[in-house]
Amino acid sequence: MPPGATGDWMDVEGIGCFTQTANGCTDNFVCHQWFWKVFIPFTQGQNTSRKPILLISDGHQSHKTPEMHHLAFDNEIILFSLPPHCTHMLQPLDVGVFGPFQRAWTEHCVDASIDHDPVTHYNFAKRYMKICEISVTPKIIQSAFECSGLWPINPAIFSDEDFAPSLHFSVIPTMPTSFPEIELGVLTVPTPTDKTNNPPPPPTLDELVSSQTAPSCSSSPSNANASGDSGALIIRPRTCALTQARTQPPPPTPVQHIMSLTSRTIARVSCFETENKALKQKLYQVQDQLDGAQEILQEAKTHCTLSKMEIQDLRQELEAKKKRKK
Repeated sequence: MPPGATGDWMDVEGIGCFTQTANGCTDNFVCHQWFWKVFIPFTQGQNTSRKPILLISDGHQSHKTPEMHHLAFDNEIILFSLPPHCTHMLQPLDVGVFGPFQRAWTEHCVDASIDHDPVTHYNFAKRYMKICEISVTPKIIQSAFECSGLWPINPAIFSDEDFAPSLHFSVIPTMPTSFPEIELGVLTVPTPTDKTNNPPPPPTLDELVSSQTAPSCSSSPSNANASGDSGALIIRPRTCALTQARTQPPPPTPVQHIMSLTSRTIARVSCFETENKALKQKLYQVQDQLDGAQEILQEAKTHCTLSKMEIQDLRQELEAKKKRKK
């Protein structure tokens, strides 16, 4: 901020005004003050063409408040917010400004620590602005705008692969460390090398022809003789090898294993929640008993203190009587 600002802003000689927020991030009030007292006066003084001014920012809510929209409309300023989750590619500060500045600031802090002149709350602002003037140069700013494709405008600077999702994935879910332990057998996924879990391949045409005399296709000699043709073959579809191959259930897929894992996990979590509630109830009961015991103990301590005081008074009276007798 320029010098002379009021309110919660603190004026530092040679730097200007700065302020602080509760969480360390900008908020609606701070952004509105900066837009009103810094950006608008500076850009209007630099805008010799008198054309509308474009302000590019990320999608933070403080950058598009109703007050800022009214000020922007009155001063012919266009507010443009970058798409979400793209600042690492499109935000010039993230692309090419913050990196050199952070390296320069880290180097300065290390050197200051070696020279026994560390950065404190009192000299932070001056040193910060000094490093900013050294590291954030017009060349770096122009390069950041160029690398992000904002200026000169370059729509083809990024490809679809730059914003494509990751190709690496896993069919086995990873649970947080706070989750209860899960049996590893649930996660067993059949592989091509596991012959016991894979169904037999469907028979070929030659195998079907040769299986006419094989026991896999049931034939009834009595029925064949009854038909009058001893060479006839009665094929029962229910026991045919081809039918068996078709009717045999497929092996469990990874999705089924995951669903089984999810159901088992939910059941176990529900069981743990029930046990947790019971333990909490017992804990509350023990806490109540402990509170009662502490009250009794406190009463006993008070009674003991009073008894000690009475005993001490009696001793003093006894000593006084002994002195009188003497």
